[in-house]
Amino acid sequence: MNSMETRKIGRLLCLPLILGIFGCSTMRTENQAAAEALALTGYVNQGETDTLMGSSSRPFLFESEILPTEAMLNDLWQGLIDAGVRFDDPQVREVRVVDGESYRVFADSWEVATWFTNYVSDPAYLVFLDTADQQLVIVLDKNKKNKQPYLGFGEVRE
Repeated sequence: MNSMETRKIGRLLCLPLILGIFGCSTMRTENQAAAEALALTGYVNQGETDTLMGSSSRPFLFESEILPTEAMLNDLWQGLIDAGVRFDDPQVREVRVVDGESYRVFADSWEVATWFTNYVSDPAYLVFLDTADQQLVIVLDKNKKNKQPYLGFGEVRE
């Protein structure tokens, strides 16, 4: 084997390592996911409907309801804000990677299971928050390139 062949083999062996290193920088860490989830509660508390709309993907899962349209999603966020809903003293309890049973946190139904299968790409997180008077869960895309990382939101049902 000559030196040119050795260099080619070396480059081929290094390629997966290089891709892995660069690929990792596009994924949210658990700490970043926790910060994103806390940000969502701040957006609601501050009445930032536009920010919530721009950060929420469609179809969006709210509780056990699937909101397929922008108008329905706007009604959700604006309705919470107009109703004076506040998330006081939110604390991250747990960040969990979505798995095949994660849908049960929202509802043990075919519709919610199908939504998770069709719209939650691997990998994603469930971020559990405790507030002064309730427990929340947010489905968050792990990919930092996704400009609409909020996939779902609701009270914990488990």
